[in-house]
Amino acid sequence: MMAQMSQREKMLALLVGGAVTIFLNVLVVNFFLGKYREYSAAKIKAEGDLNGFKILESERERWAKRDAWLTANLRPMGEEAETDKAQRDYLKALAQKNEILIESISPGKAPSVTNYTPFNTTLQCKAK
Repeated sequence: MMAQMSQREKMLALLVGGAVTIFLNVLVVNFFLGKYREYSAAKIKAEGDLNGFKILESERERWAKRDAWLTANLRPMGEEAETDKAQRDYLKALAQKNEILIESISPGKAPSVTNYTPFNTTLQCKAK
């Protein structure tokens, strides 16, 4: 077939073939560069996650001590009214121990929060 083509047709076929080859190479290179960037980003994210887990693992003992202290020193959350009453009783006992006269104690309205029970109380006190 090449023997039947003129010099001009051979040159055009060579140029078209070269352009198609270059176009295909660009597509393939872009595909692999995109995958390389995608995997690099995934690798960086995984390394960050791993470093975070290493930090958490290195602080495991401190968090265990903190959890033990919280468990020993804080009451578990319960009903809001029971918690407020118990907290007011605690404040009264603490004030009496330190010789502080509480003139009035009134519960306030605390905002609702899901992971802890807030305590809002207004105190008017006099000290000796």
